[in-house]
Amino acid sequence: MEIPLDMLNKIEAQSRLETPEEACGAIVGGSGFDLELIPMNNDHENPCFYYRFDPQAWVLICHILDDQGKRPLVIYHSHPHGDSYPSISDIAGSIEGMLYLIYSPKGFSLWEIKDKQYVIEEPIVIA
Repeated sequence: MEIPLDMLNKIEAQSRLETPEEACGAIVGGSGFDLELIPMNNDHENPCFYYRFDPQAWVLICHILDDQGKRPLVIYHSHPHGDSYPSISDIAGSIEGMLYLIYSPKGFSLWEIKDKQYVIEEPIVIA
């Protein structure tokens, strides 16, 4: 997937700012290459090791996106204390068909998770 460099820089900056907690958000888009970054608040009760979007805020955002002809393409979050491989909880909470971008101090990685068990690394093309 092509991701603009400035978007990756913003995710990295958000992640560094929110350390030691996991930062999170989404990359959304519609037809064409009109990607938009939506940072989210980490609503998990243990945000230093897990992430969760506020469910009400996420539903509202998805309705607004739908009205605009857009949809979530990538869910991103950080692993401030580890590498950029999906954790067991990342895999268990995955949504079929969604891509997952993980930032760690070691860099970025992009993943597709199938059937909550098969993890496939996808290439990141910097646009």
